[in-house]
Amino acid sequence: MGDSTRYRKLAGGMQIEARRGLRVAGSGSLGCIAETLDTGQKVLLSNAHVIGDFAPGSDITVGQPTMSSCCNTFSYPVGKVLRTTDPKADPDCDAAIAVIEGIEAVPQVLEIGAVMGCREIDKNQAQQQIPVQMRGAATGRVTKGKIYAWITKPMRMDYPSKGGHFFYREATNQFEIFGDEGSRPFAQGGDSGSVILDMDRKVVGLLHSAVGDRAYAAPIRYVLERMNIKILSGAGEVPIEPASTLAQTLAADARTARLFDSSAGRAAVTVFERHFDEVRSLVRENLRVAAVWRRNGGPEIVQALVDSATDPGRTLPAEVGGKPFGDTVRAVLRILDEHGSSTLRADIGKYGEFLAASGGHTLAHLLRRFASEF
Repeated sequence: MGDSTRYRKLAGGMQIEARRGLRVAGSGSLGCIAETLDTGQKVLLSNAHVIGDFAPGSDITVGQPTMSSCCNTFSYPVGKVLRTTDPKADPDCDAAIAVIEGIEAVPQVLEIGAVMGCREIDKNQAQQQIPVQMRGAATGRVTKGKIYAWITKPMRMDYPSKGGHFFYREATNQFEIFGDEGSRPFAQGGDSGSVILDMDRKVVGLLHSAVGDRAYAAPIRYVLERMNIKILSGAGEVPIEPASTLAQTLAADARTARLFDSSAGRAAVTVFERHFDEVRSLVRENLRVAAVWRRNGGPEIVQALVDSATDPGRTLPAEVGGKPFGDTVRAVLRILDEHGSSTLRADIGKYGEFLAASGGHTLAHLLRRFASEF
């Protein structure tokens, strides 16, 4: 039920992903919009383990909803990471900010509305079951719950890392939150980076972990101090519409618009778009899929397809990494068929061998074949 929509404006509750070079640094949720106190820059707030990559000063680009590591065509950059904590060194706070570039940002959270500032909750108040709400990208809806405790004892937090392993840190002085009936669990993986708001829409914390029916968030005071920011408030709610679909983006690009000149080209784009998000998620989250994908040149295959789309006279490679193009494609399709959805498996069965046999041919030639075979 997650929300991987690309939006025309930035606001809290959206999916974001960061990339450092060719490597995905992390993914999760955009918390809210803020401003740096020292430089006056407008920034987006999230977790360090989502966009920070534990490397302050490194060149990390943040995209919404993605910064695809396979090809720039399907990346949507919206900013650069400016500051980050190291959650392993700072147990009170897992936070990072990125300077917003090239897109309008509004101080509100999807489905909740305009942010109305911040509220500090101390240890005593945290025992009083304060009602809170959240909208995360993975949950894809507003959930409601209560802060039940302020946990001072160090807790082990495990996260899937960018390299396919798990890393952990100890967290202290955190809110423990339980979802209300109908909102259980309160949060799940991929909601990390979301802000926790009270029922007056004031930010009280920054979510970083979800364990079973419990969620954990850093009190907003720690986040403001470490990032040297203020949370921006909104005067009213601004409509936020989805951006163009992948097909619309390709149609609007002069380099790829010719794909839509034929029914075969339009059909091929439809198949590609139908499975792009699922394949990207499988490669990012499934260790077996990721290993086969990398070993058989998955990124190079996708890049070759994109390059051929921008230049129909360009020939797809006969080999990838010293292996026949068809062998690498079949290996990738086999693992996707094993772990993919029924819709993905059906299209692999229908179009897989056609794709495997496309090495050494131009896109113009392949579209003629596609029209005659399908």
